[in-house]
Amino acid sequence: MHVDLLSMLFGAVAAGWFLFNISAAWMQRYVPPFSQVLKRAPGSDATPSVTVVIAARDERRRIEESVRRMLAQRGVDLELVVVDDRSADGTQEILERLRGVDPRLNVIRVDTLPDGWLGKQHACHIGAQHARGDWILFTDADTWINPTLIADTIRAAVAEQADLVCLLPAQKKINLWGRAAILVFCLGLLIAAARANRNRRRSPVGIGAYNLVRAEAYRRAGGYAALRMEVIDDMKLGMLLERHGSRLRCWTAADEAEMDWAASPGELMRALEKNFFALADLRFGIAAFAVAIMFTAWFAAIAGLFSGRWTGYAAFAGLMLMPFPAALFARHSRWGLLPAILAPAVYPLLPWTLVRSTWLTWRQGGIRWRGTLYPLDLLRKHLVPLFARAPRDRATGPLR
Repeated sequence: MHVDLLSMLFGAVAAGWFLFNISAAWMQRYVPPFSQVLKRAPGSDATPSVTVVIAARDERRRIEESVRRMLAQRGVDLELVVVDDRSADGTQEILERLRGVDPRLNVIRVDTLPDGWLGKQHACHIGAQHARGDWILFTDADTWINPTLIADTIRAAVAEQADLVCLLPAQKKINLWGRAAILVFCLGLLIAAARANRNRRRSPVGIGAYNLVRAEAYRRAGGYAALRMEVIDDMKLGMLLERHGSRLRCWTAADEAEMDWAASPGELMRALEKNFFALADLRFGIAAFAVAIMFTAWFAAIAGLFSGRWTGYAAFAGLMLMPFPAALFARHSRWGLLPAILAPAVYPLLPWTLVRSTWLTWRQGGIRWRGTLYPLDLLRKHLVPLFARAPRDRATGPLR
């Protein structure tokens, strides 16, 4: 019996693309905009206490506006802890001046990074140690939020019985191709968020721009002390909490928050260089397998258009289905259809970024972050693996 291996390959690629794109579209019904979630949350007269932790390094251009906006939050008993992580651009002087204006601002200076710590993770750990609030919000110096967002998020978290809520802000300063790249990048994130919102097991989620966590659950899970060498600390924080019985939630917040992350595909690639390889648990075999699958899926779909086989046409059609889930997500940011239409063309940026991240890590012998090179052996030694089973403690579950 003659076996047409090429047709089998095209068929497998077609099935993969259709499954991914249909899943990415369907799962978005479980990741609603935050405004919709808030409508279901009951009102509350309580004033929750929250500590906002910002790990800042060389943020002179944005830190003053970010601090002032954060201190303008309403409906919460607010404490703001800004950890100045070895800044050398005048950030420290700005923070010291602002501290004299508002006593709710606590500025902590880090001059020396201890051995066995990544810089941002150490700064978040120090900030959390000084937190007095019942909730802790880990956010970035380039994230701006609406004046009632923290209070609203806590109200939604209580209604959902969640210990961690992460929100995906909008990006305002971004070009057309950058929007297309972000859409492709976020499709996988939305599937993970949907699984977490449906309380599925082994579904970690976290967003560094906005991770709001119940302080008691954070400390019970070990906090940043357990993530001291974790490059993708935002997601791993969610994983730690989930493994300790916490419920996680993730929603989009394009109308309530904005961040300044990556304005173009090139900036997105550079932003992901340090942590994309970490998604493969710092293992070259997993990274190589992922790259092979992603590139094969894309090239086979393109080749399918010229193959003369119906399975090849199906593979191409599966790839061309990507604008549908991308457009569903793009409407949250009001980006229109054009970035979604460009999504299939931008897709190869993902495997190429993983190639580049893996290559740079191998060439450098580790990961360079905030001016420090962290050896690969040391990172692996303290790795909290994504691809390992862990016991789940339900004795102290999320219901309160």
